[in-house]
Amino acid sequence: MDINDIKHLATERIYLIPDASDGRLGYVWCDDPTPNEHHDEREAVEYVRKDVHDAIIKRQASLARMGMNAAKEHGSHMEAAAKRLHAECNPEALESEREANALLTERIAELEKERDLHKAAEEMQIALRQKMECER
Repeated sequence: MDINDIKHLATERIYLIPDASDGRLGYVWCDDPTPNEHHDEREAVEYVRKDVHDAIIKRQASLARMGMNAAKEHGSHMEAAAKRLHAECNPEALESEREANALLTERIAELEKERDLHKAAEEMQIALRQKMECER
């Protein structure tokens, strides 16, 4: 059995707890923070096995990188949206849009006039036909 086999048999967490079993206050290692009713869990100092601790740190670093990458991506989307909104609020763009709207409004008015003239001409033509039929 080599050292790696022994590592996997060892508990992941051990505790240094106060002990006064021989009449003097001292500390002992234990795999339970409260091995009996005389021990207080708040007095125990927890230790984590190095390989377990390293794995925890590695996992936290990976999650932190993922979070930073997500934040960067979100930031770039927000920046693009801000640039787009800024471009829409640009005075030159607004003036150009106002001019286009004015031209469209003018064209709508012209088309409405033409529609009204065509409607009036159609009504006049109908009236003339009715008059001609009455005269026959």
